[in-house]
Amino acid sequence: MNKVFYKNNDQEIDSVDSIEELIELQTMAIIRSYTLVWLSEKEGWKMAEETELRFKGFAEWYLYFEDTKVMTGPFYVKEIESMIADLELEPYILCWCKGFSDWKPLILTDFEQSFKKITDNIPQ
Repeated sequence: MNKVFYKNNDQEIDSVDSIEELIELQTMAIIRSYTLVWLSEKEGWKMAEETELRFKGFAEWYLYFEDTKVMTGPFYVKEIESMIADLELEPYILCWCKGFSDWKPLILTDFEQSFKKITDNIPQ
């Protein structure tokens, strides 16, 4: 793949050699969902969350706790997966991500597999 370019707000344009390197920068909070990226001439400059990167964890998620009426976020996929693995989140906590028409329980989203990993590891 050709170089991937990115820029945050008024910063200068920078580049990395692969999408994987861009994802690594995301884990360091250098790249965010609103960071402008240039993946190809066909697409031009777009926010990371509006490209294929959305499916690589760039989408920002929000959680809503009905019992306390508290909304928190944004979180990246890896952060939510980590909270699920640490048993900090229950399957029916409501979540929302850009593109959703309404709030959904975590278990009814892509996070279903994260909960499945937990139940698969329970001794019988």
